[in-house]
Amino acid sequence: MKKNIFLKNELLRILFSSSNYTLQAFTLNKRLSVAPNIFFDLIFQLEKEELLVVDGVFIKLSNLGEKKVLLDLNASKNSKNNIPKKFLSESKLKVNDLYIPKRSLL
Repeated sequence: MKKNIFLKNELLRILFSSSNYTLQAFTLNKRLSVAPNIFFDLIFQLEKEELLVVDGVFIKLSNLGEKKVLLDLNASKNSKNNIPKKFLSESKLKVNDLYIPKRSLL
């Protein structure tokens, strides 16, 4: 299930990075590099969710799909900037200070 969600997000991201948010099905499948049956299952699922529009050979990103990709990009940028509190230290070492590790922690 997680792999399926990852593939959906990756497919939407590839379409978002293309010109006019449109690619041919063959090109999109080559860039995603998955088996054709998995690829078409993803396309039909995303079309049911109204994130894609299939127009003959071309696959277009809908307005709803564009909004979803933008929200995912913003969420991923915010999560990368947050450092967990357990990794932050109150004491700061200056540039030329020496650090001597504790033997008990090695």
